[in-house]
Amino acid sequence: MTDISITGTSITPPNSDPMWSDLFELVYHRVSYKPGYRLLLKPDQQVPRGRWYFQVESARIDAVTGQPGTGRGGKAYLSPEACLSELVQTAFGLFKAYEEHEAREFFRYDGEQVFGPHFDVAALREIAHRTEVRS
Repeated sequence: MTDISITGTSITPPNSDPMWSDLFELVYHRVSYKPGYRLLLKPDQQVPRGRWYFQVESARIDAVTGQPGTGRGGKAYLSPEACLSELVQTAFGLFKAYEEHEAREFFRYDGEQVFGPHFDVAALREIAHRTEVRS
């Protein structure tokens, strides 16, 4: 399956791919966000002739190491039946989710990450009963 250029210059859609829609490419080329961020459009590499997906990629500082690097958000698999508005909203949702993820990684209380996106769910369950309410 043909891979997508992540430079944003060109896409060569596969011939007769039932999972492809020309709207994917249209949205890919027309969506933009702040400098250093981009929307990727790629085919699923795990499943031959599988679905296509959008994913956010950005140059950013790693929250743990402090080193510059590349971050990638979650994938949103695309339906070839999706309409233009659905695809644009999907891309917008990915940018929102990416920003929330970064906020959770960098937000600190007394120097500690308290809303981290990578916390172990079993550890969170252990403290789930420890709630605080207003009086």
